[in-house]
Amino acid sequence: MTKKNPTAPHALRLRAVMECLNRDYVKPRGGQKKFAVDIGVNYGLFNKIARGHMQLSKQVALAIFDRFKAEGVSLEFLFRGHAGYGNAEFEQKLLEWQHHNGKKIFSDDYKADRVADDVVHQVPLPHEAPTIKAKTAVDPIARLQTSVDTVGRISELTMRSGLAITALGVVITKAQELIAELQRGNEAKPGTKPG
Repeated sequence: MTKKNPTAPHALRLRAVMECLNRDYVKPRGGQKKFAVDIGVNYGLFNKIARGHMQLSKQVALAIFDRFKAEGVSLEFLFRGHAGYGNAEFEQKLLEWQHHNGKKIFSDDYKADRVADDVVHQVPLPHEAPTIKAKTAVDPIARLQTSVDTVGRISELTMRSGLAITALGVVITKAQELIAELQRGNEAKPGTKPG
């Protein structure tokens, strides 16, 4: 067993993840126990890891990932502090946690981390994305699909940051939702042909 180190990188990352997921997980009484129950691991084992007595085990990391991957938790972040593997919105919360608490949770040895702050702050989240006003003279569905295809090609060819690609995925998903919405609107109008 190693010496207690609550400021060990993995312990700080666990605290950040727990707090960004649910503030109840970091309450002085019962927070860690609730988190351990939610991920299905022994509380004693989790407590030793969270307090820095032990390194993050594969069992605990996989339990956290399996339970919270939909929320954006990635194994790369849990083990190494690498950005760009979870979803952009959750990583934005982690970056804000890091900034607010003054405790480094992202690693220096991963090149995408050097640009993570810039990329995340430059790409609007879905709820901040500008709305698109389609011109009636141009087929709006074809115009949006062309944009989606272009963004896909650009991301494949030029994006080097995993975080940037993740953020572009959010934009592409939103564009696809808009295409589907416009198609439903065109199908509802009498005298129009479905896409």
